[in-house]
Amino acid sequence: MISVGGSWGTLSEIALAGRRGDIPAVCLAGWQVSDRTGSPVMGLVHAATPEEAVTTVLAVRYP
Repeated sequence: MISVGGSWGTLSEIALAGRRGDIPAVCLAGWQVSDRTGSPVMGLVHAATPEEAVTTVLAVRYP
């Protein structure tokens, strides 16, 4: 799952992907998600370009 930008719907999609656990979540210019201690949430990867986002999702989903 590649999220682009960030609004409430995007955040819920990130949460649903994280909850499933088997869907890679890559964020392109969007949310920074932290746990209650301020540490980044495991499993959410940030990409700088659309190409990097696609490459990352494919590498994680189809190793």
